[in-house]
Amino acid sequence: MGRLAGTTRRVSGLLVLFALVLGLAGQLLAQGSGPAAPLDAATLGTIQPEHFSFDLAEELKPEATRDANLDPALATPADQRASGAALASVARATGLKVEGDLVEVIAEVDAQHVSAAQQALEAAGGRVVYTSLDNTQIQALAPVAALRALADDAAIVYLRRPDYLTPTGELQVGQLTTAGVSFSNAMAWHNAGYRGAGVRIAVIDSGFQGYTALLGADLPASVVVQNFASTGDIGGGTQHGTACAEIVYDMAPQASLYLLRINTPLDLQNAVTYAIQNGIQVISTSLGFYNVAPGDGTGLLADEVARARNAGIIWATSAGNLRERHWGGIFNDQDGDRFHEFAPGVEINCIAASPGGDCLLIPAGSTFRAFLRWDNWTAPVNQDYDLFIVRWNGSAWQPVSTGGDSLQNGGANQRPTETAVAQTSGAATAYGIAIVRYSASRADVNFNLFVEGGRLQLNVPPRSFRDLADTPGAITVAALDARQSSFPQEPYSSEGPTNGPGGTLNGGSIKPDLAAFANVDTVAYGTAAGQQFNGTSAATPHVAGAAALVRGAFAGYGPAEITSFLTGRAIDMGPPGRDTIFGYGRLWLGEPPANNVTPSPSPSPSPSPSPSPSPSPSPSPSPSPSPPPSFRVFLPRLYR
Repeated sequence: MGRLAGTTRRVSGLLVLFALVLGLAGQLLAQGSGPAAPLDAATLGTIQPEHFSFDLAEELKPEATRDANLDPALATPADQRASGAALASVARATGLKVEGDLVEVIAEVDAQHVSAAQQALEAAGGRVVYTSLDNTQIQALAPVAALRALADDAAIVYLRRPDYLTPTGELQVGQLTTAGVSFSNAMAWHNAGYRGAGVRIAVIDSGFQGYTALLGADLPASVVVQNFASTGDIGGGTQHGTACAEIVYDMAPQASLYLLRINTPLDLQNAVTYAIQNGIQVISTSLGFYNVAPGDGTGLLADEVARARNAGIIWATSAGNLRERHWGGIFNDQDGDRFHEFAPGVEINCIAASPGGDCLLIPAGSTFRAFLRWDNWTAPVNQDYDLFIVRWNGSAWQPVSTGGDSLQNGGANQRPTETAVAQTSGAATAYGIAIVRYSASRADVNFNLFVEGGRLQLNVPPRSFRDLADTPGAITVAALDARQSSFPQEPYSSEGPTNGPGGTLNGGSIKPDLAAFANVDTVAYGTAAGQQFNGTSAATPHVAGAAALVRGAFAGYGPAEITSFLTGRAIDMGPPGRDTIFGYGRLWLGEPPANNVTPSPSPSPSPSPSPSPSPSPSPSPSPSPSPPPSFRVFLPRLYR
């Protein structure tokens, strides 16, 4: 969005930023609708979608005064030079990772100037962490007070906030062995002696809190751990990765587990290099990124999946939980006021209890983060839009977010993306999203809008994938409700297709590829009765574990053959054939191959008895377990 003009507005924005620190970590991971109630229109007055209390002429900062070299998310802390502690607080409030008075950044550079940029970062008191394989990105920790000077350094084209991953689980968990072992027929494979022996599986996630307490019980007696993130440690952050590892272990109890912690795409790139060097055969990622690529299966993340696949690694990744938190479509401004209309006459897409429901009355203390990308990824990037999070004050909408006003004027290393963050404050009221045309000539720009922290009143389920889920070389996994015998789609589970080439509306590919089980039992988050691990995060490690069983049974199988095996045996759901909700269908391993291993006793993955099973699915006709003569599902596209 346009940066807030005037002293009063700047002070207000700073107060919001400081308030953000108090609730950011927990709120960013929350996937529910928040502690809110349906809007009380009698109290708030009649909401007018087109009624604004701000003047765009004031809010949209002139291009000449916008930062051409510095991300707005870094500009705010860069301008607050009062003290190191205060600056660090502001950085945390905007979602940045900090270590002391250093903030994590990405320096976009020309490859021929990478050494000079590294030297500039270190001379400023920073620390270079990673440099991308193509020498065009440097991940570093830099002093907050030096950000603007670094952005102006001749060797650095653009200084920006890293693209941080977000886990895709609902973060509701329980205890014991996942029911997916039974529902996928993995138990029959275990009984036949196929338990993943000799297979190395990497679970890549943002944190593995509490994993040491589960070693020798709900995790193997020993695991290999590696931290690729610039800040924090392997056992910090969240239990999300630990719960995912539990499910993998339940599915493939004799496989070797590697727990790899990351936060950014460059962390992931280094983790992939490590996986290749250490003979990993299966990767499981229950995570995703925003605004890294067009959503069409291309870009850095797709390149990394292709690199792993070329090394013989099969990759399972989560579809995401954004079906109700996404809007996609062509920019529309019928009344010519520069505000996008999500529906005829509706220029604010409010946070609601459910899609199509009333706006929510949201109290102070919640955090919303909005992400916008559009189809202008090929240079010159010159279609410029701004993103607002707005608050209803009883008579009008007011902008309350920081960020959202990156410059897209055709300059080097610019991206057609915006990120805005807001913390709710004051009396409970409605909040929403607005998109504004700053400077654009095309009439057919296609948007993907995502919101974390609440559902959108006007949502569009198709094309609701974050980056990584759209990658053609990975098995993308949707979520099913394991508590019901019919295994219905979870309403949050992102659906396809992907975007078309360059992020366009049409011409995308069918995704997801498989559907697996959510609402299953784990130990990682405690044992409160009635709570289970939910989300596509829970579904994905079931597929990764199943892939390990197939790899262990057929040593000659590579990623193509394993994918074909799993998709060929899946139980079709939804419309006949492959579709954009369930892919090829529900994970089902079928009967194990003729026993060519000697079953040996192995300890149960969990010391506790398994929960009472729900009705098992009826097996579908299974193909011969011998390697298929050809790969009939899909071939990976190779990029650059």
